[in-house]
Amino acid sequence: MADGQGGVGQAYDVVAELYATMFTGELAGREDELALIGELVAAPPVVRRGLPVGDLGCGPGEGRRC
Repeated sequence: MADGQGGVGQAYDVVAELYATMFTGELAGREDELALIGELVAAPPVVRRGLPVGDLGCGPGEGRRC
């Protein structure tokens, strides 16, 4: 990841594979969250490749019903 922000991209790259492995199956049995993700994926893209994005929050991005 080339981000032009020092080591931020490198830091993400270091843990990306481990993180993906640790949270595989995290959404099993969570139909509401899977439906929301499906809606977001189906929506017209607002972010294009090569443009910066914001990483809001931390952790596995779990949703909660309020």
